[in-house]
Amino acid sequence: MSHARILAGMLLLIAAGAHAASGGEAFGPSARDFLLKSADLPVHTPATAPAADDQDALLERARLHHRALSASGAVRARATFAANKDPEKAGSPAYTTFDFARRLCTVTLNAEAAAVSGYDEALMERFMIYHELAHCDLFAAPHEIRAFPQLSPLANRMISDLVHLEFLGWLEPGRPNGYIIYQETYADVKALALMIAEGETPERLGAIYRRRAGGIRMPADPHATEGVFEEALSTPWRTMDAGRLDDRARSLADRHIVDNFLRPVFQTDNVAFDASSILTANLRTPLSGARSEYSPPEVREFLRVRHGEVAASAQDAWRLYSGLARSGMPEQQVIDGFFRARYGAGPEGLQAEDAALRAALGR
Repeated sequence: MSHARILAGMLLLIAAGAHAASGGEAFGPSARDFLLKSADLPVHTPATAPAADDQDALLERARLHHRALSASGAVRARATFAANKDPEKAGSPAYTTFDFARRLCTVTLNAEAAAVSGYDEALMERFMIYHELAHCDLFAAPHEIRAFPQLSPLANRMISDLVHLEFLGWLEPGRPNGYIIYQETYADVKALALMIAEGETPERLGAIYRRRAGGIRMPADPHATEGVFEEALSTPWRTMDAGRLDDRARSLADRHIVDNFLRPVFQTDNVAFDASSILTANLRTPLSGARSEYSPPEVREFLRVRHGEVAASAQDAWRLYSGLARSGMPEQQVIDGFFRARYGAGPEGLQAEDAALRAALGR
């Protein structure tokens, strides 16, 4: 694993064909049927492996899209583009890595995997590239998630940190990761928004729904962004400037994380949790994993690298955690220090916020 870069974990497909998300378009009672039937793209037939010049052409088209989006202000992150050379990711058409120290995003593209999965068609390819560039923007300019606008800023900060801290742990197979779900949701919404703003119709974009709905649903697939397509496709993105469009895309992702991650996490096996206890676990678990002699060496190394690299992030909770975790402080002091710095109190002083969040989540 390179220490200069951090794998964002944002694979557009976990494997060729394993791209699954569902949703609907708000045109009436049969929204899902409408999307499934409206796309005018043919059912995809896997292509033969593309030649090297196809890979070069894909990279050049991605660069041109980035230049155009940057010139309009729709995408602000610095980005570079590369061909995939990692055999472990040979099945992914695209994935993103972010170098926090250099504030530079790398979008890796694989023309062969794109051809097999259907992302070589012009509409799907543009969605794929815009989706990856949206990941870049969210890493470069993170924001505090406001999942519950009706609640206090402190309660929302607790939820935002709870989601962001998911990024600092070891990715467990079969377990949903809140931060990756949030990133995937935002990237889908932003890509759809940009394409509609450029003149694409919801009817045409139904092809994206159809392609994803026909994919293989992986356990805890972060690309399962069902529930957000309907609102994204019915939002008047063409009336918005670049700033308003991005704010609206983030707001949609903020709200979607409630049903797709927070509600399941706050109650497991009929045991109700509160935000402060989940935050404590999200601080303690990666810290213990990075320090314990019983952790597998690859886990310790992964966590050590990740905790070091986010020190240069623009995300406040990551940066604070990184400094505390690498200070050598005892585990409980790290947790106490994080709570004091972020919330001005320990868990015992956040009972009102815990109760408000439980009520908002219906717990």
